[in-house]
Amino acid sequence: MKAFKVVQNVLQGSKYCDINLNGALHFNAMLYHCTSDSDKEVLPHEWYEKAFPKLTRLAHLLKDVDSVDGRLVNANDNLIIISDRIEHRMNAFKSLVRVFIGSPSVQQMLKKKISSFDCFGKPSEREPMIVNSLTLVSNVLNVTAQQRKLVRLTICPQVTQHSIWMGALEKILNELKLEIDLLNFQFPSKGTKMGKQIVYSCLKFLDESAVSYDFDSASWIRLSPAKVVDSPRKWEDVLEMFTDLINCLKSEKDWLCHLKTIEVMKEGVSQIRDVLVDNSIGYKDSRHQESLVQRKLSKTLGHSSRCLFTLLLYYLYGQVRDLEVDLCGAM
Repeated sequence: MKAFKVVQNVLQGSKYCDINLNGALHFNAMLYHCTSDSDKEVLPHEWYEKAFPKLTRLAHLLKDVDSVDGRLVNANDNLIIISDRIEHRMNAFKSLVRVFIGSPSVQQMLKKKISSFDCFGKPSEREPMIVNSLTLVSNVLNVTAQQRKLVRLTICPQVTQHSIWMGALEKILNELKLEIDLLNFQFPSKGTKMGKQIVYSCLKFLDESAVSYDFDSASWIRLSPAKVVDSPRKWEDVLEMFTDLINCLKSEKDWLCHLKTIEVMKEGVSQIRDVLVDNSIGYKDSRHQESLVQRKLSKTLGHSSRCLFTLLLYYLYGQVRDLEVDLCGAM
C-alpha cells in the first residue's frame, strides 16, 4: 500500500517505530479523524503507540486491495471486490493514515526532509479529493478566468478528435462489459443481462461506424454511393441506448464503476445527437461527419464539463477514470 509506505518512511527513526506491540487496541478510527480545522489534535502519545501496530496489520491485509472510483478492486486483476469487511478495513486504514500524517512527530519529520513543506497540518488538508473537471484543476492552481478560456480553447480541439472520441467510448464500454460479466456471474439479474445486450449493441454501433484510413484499406478511397438504400443512423441512437443502459442497471450502479462514466459521456453524445453516422459513404463525406463531431464537441463542452475531462484523461493516459487524490493538502 502506497499510503502505508509513506507513513512508514517518515516514521523511520521516530519514536513511533520503537513501540511495545503488547496490549489490545479498541477504538473506532473514524472518531479520531474529523474534518474541522483545529490548531491541535489532542491525541496522547500512547494512542499513536497502540495505533501503529493496527496500521501495520491493516496494510498487510490490504496489500492486494485498491480503491478506485469509491469501490474496492483487486490490485492484481482490477476485479471489483464486494465485501463489507474489507471495505471497513480500508476505511479504518485510510483514517489511521490521515491521523498519523497529521501527528506532530510526522509533521516535524516531513519538515526536516523538505524545508519548505507546509501540507497536511490541518484535517481538511488530509481529506480525499476527486479530480473530474478542468474547473477543479484551475481552482487548485488559481488559474485566472482569461487563462481558463485559453486552456479550454487549446485543449478542446485536441481531445475531441474523432479518434479520441471513439476510442474513449469504446474503452468505457469494454470496461463496463467486464464489470457486468463479473456481476452477472456472482449476482445474475434481468438488469445485468439486458445491460450486457445494450453494451454489445453500442460496441457494434461504434465498430460499424468506423472508417479506416489505412492506405492498405479500400475504405479511404471509396466514392459516394449513387443510391442509399437504408436511412443513415445518427448519434441519437447511441444516446437512446445509453439512457436505456443507465435505467436497466440503476439498481446495480454501486458495483459498476464505468456506468457512472456512461452518464458523464451522455453530455457529449447529446450534443452530437443530430450528426449522421454512416461508413458506407465516400471518404470526403465521412471526414466531414467526423469534423462535425469534433466542432460540436469543442464548441459545447465547457470548462466544467466532466465529459471533456474524461476525454482529456483518455488523450493523456489512455484511461477514463477520474483522478483520485487521497490527501488534497499538497494541491
